[in-house]
Amino acid sequence: FPARPLCAPPSVLHRCARSRPAPHGFGGHLPAMVAHRWEMIAYLFRYSAQQLIINFKTEGEVLLPYIALGALREHQYLGWANPLPTYADVEEPAARVVLDVGAFAGGFTADVLRLMAPECSGGSNRERRRRKQGRGVRVVAVEPNPQSFQHLTARSEAQGWGECVCAVGAALSSAVGGPEGVRFHAKRDRIGGGYAMSSALEAEDQYPRPEGSFVDVVRVEQTTIDSMIAGRRCGLNPESDVYLLKVDAEGHDKQVLEGAAGLLASGKVKYVLFEHTHGLFSDVLEFLWLYGFGCFMILDRLLLPVTRPWFLEYYRGKKHGGMVYNVDVFCADPNDVDLPAVIVGYVTHVHATRAAEIALKAVEEWKAARPAWRPSVHDYIDMDAVRAVKGNDLAASLFFLGDLLLNGFREAQPTLREKREGIQVLRRASKTGSSWASDMARIELATCHHFGGCTLPRNLKAALYWYRKVKGMEYA
Repeated sequence: FPARPLCAPPSVLHRCARSRPAPHGFGGHLPAMVAHRWEMIAYLFRYSAQQLIINFKTEGEVLLPYIALGALREHQYLGWANPLPTYADVEEPAARVVLDVGAFAGGFTADVLRLMAPECSGGSNRERRRRKQGRGVRVVAVEPNPQSFQHLTARSEAQGWGECVCAVGAALSSAVGGPEGVRFHAKRDRIGGGYAMSSALEAEDQYPRPEGSFVDVVRVEQTTIDSMIAGRRCGLNPESDVYLLKVDAEGHDKQVLEGAAGLLASGKVKYVLFEHTHGLFSDVLEFLWLYGFGCFMILDRLLLPVTRPWFLEYYRGKKHGGMVYNVDVFCADPNDVDLPAVIVGYVTHVHATRAAEIALKAVEEWKAARPAWRPSVHDYIDMDAVRAVKGNDLAASLFFLGDLLLNGFREAQPTLREKREGIQVLRRASKTGSSWASDMARIELATCHHFGGCTLPRNLKAALYWYRKVKGMEYA
């Protein structure tokens, strides 16, 4: 009999998924769901292996137009009326924040402004007023290289970025450095009359420091993203919503992300974009998964899901037995409403026609593992402001309030306590006058008893009682 093929060639990975011994005590065969996932992983690997082997890197900037779709959608529907006063409506909406860590001379920052805030470079008087009011996009560009930082600030001034960009000359890591700063090794390469640096902090020995005749050792400030937010640097504050956290720190990306643990835990980061070059790739992915982010490797018109259980051993770094040398990674909350548009828009590989479908399948699995958190009614809506509204019809006001507490509004999910409060308010509304609102309150109470739920047990006798209280249904 012919020998069973090994599982290394991509063309037979899907066959091996069904025949190889199953891990974790599954017995002699993989469950159907796991085998199907293996087949999809093998399909993507078939079209990505060559790019990984030859280190054909696709820069994360190519994904930026699709990442910006969410900002364009929000801008398009910004004028829709909101009938309830949410906490976000109390003040003028703040600008979206993009954190550009490792900004170099401002290339990525320029792309962000071009796609998400074209008004930040010149524009009409109306656009300049909008920029002054703080709406649109604000980029916090962090660059530790003194020479690159000079190029960044000069470019900002030359292109008129103004208040749209705040430049910070510091090195970000997992901890705040001392007042004397940290020693910073920098290899210089002449670029257009200036110097660019490939840099490393002296304290880190996880990857080789730059070597060569053009090496500078300078002292720079070391801080963390969480420390910048706590110190309200560049206008950042704990309430800031970060649309995109981009990190390109020459192998120091994991430490930078660890220094943003508080920000990631707050749930105020929409997308993360980072470069992986050194260390265990799986460690970074597990760290981000703790905060609810599923990640994709960015390849040419492909997004490869790499967060568990989609991680393949070949995706390890070359020094750890894998095939990856240098790759950009895109991460998002799987419950993000704009993520499917990013996937469908970017994943258009000519031959891998199932790639977008598989990426969306990975998102669905991540969703099941990490259900979306929804705020309570009191978290989402300023209930004091709602109660303060005095209408001409008391029953209508009470019915509106009770229905809000019982059923929620938009993203707001009522808690058990809020539902019980809503039932009490509806009972008050049912006893207030004989208007349409009191009848609606009675109908809602009747349906709660009729079908169960609403914190009330199913009780047909109680349902009939409330139905008969409704005008026109006395003889029901």
